[in-house]
Amino acid sequence: MNIANTLAVLMGSLLVIMGITLFNKSYFTEVMADLTNSKGLLWLTGLITFVMGMVMVALYNVWSADWRVLVTILGWLTVIKGAVIMLVPSSMVLLYRRLWSSHLLNYSGLYALVLGGVLLFLGFAK
Repeated sequence: MNIANTLAVLMGSLLVIMGITLFNKSYFTEVMADLTNSKGLLWLTGLITFVMGMVMVALYNVWSADWRVLVTILGWLTVIKGAVIMLVPSSMVLLYRRLWSSHLLNYSGLYALVLGGVLLFLGFAK
């Protein structure tokens, strides 16, 4: 299994678990309330997200014309998200609060589940 497939399986697994978690709205609301009320935890989340994205980009940063470009795009989006959480946490807190107070939360879970499933399928396919 090459690095793009490995990263697709890892990111796909994470997205599937996140998608399932997002369907439990009461639990996710509590988690996000705890996260947004703790500056240290929010910063640590940004740091971990940033490092995870940088690892993905360092291992695979290929702009190809096939499905593997999803790995590169998700890597860069993860880097950007981590940096934004660390540098401008108030904007992420606002986004999180808007997300869990709308129907967008249900759709986010579905999107994460579908994208994760697609990445798992593509990652395991040779």
